[in-house]
Amino acid sequence: MAALFPLIIVLALGGMMVMTQRRKARAAQEIQHALAVGAEIMTTSGIYGQVVAVEDGTVELEIDDDVVIRIARAAVGRVITPGPETPADASELDEDPAAVDPAVAEGSPESDKR
Repeated sequence: MAALFPLIIVLALGGMMVMTQRRKARAAQEIQHALAVGAEIMTTSGIYGQVVAVEDGTVELEIDDDVVIRIARAAVGRVITPGPETPADASELDEDPAAVDPAVAEGSPESDKR
């Protein structure tokens, strides 16, 4: 009976490690499948850029002005800022500039430059 105790501990730790790896893999897969045009991402190799196009297994990434590279979707490490979300109803946007830009409502000097 005493010889089974170390075996049970090793199996329990191994099971916990496998579950952790599966959870990380699932999270990475969700990030890669939820990519949207306009999102700013970082690749697994540390390249930052903005998503220009998303295809089946690849992503086109703009890393500088007029510099676009194509990477594998699996190379996406994390999403820095998600892509722009379009409102469900276009009538949600008023013609009132304060509704679009809070700086206009505050009367900041930045709003005078526009």
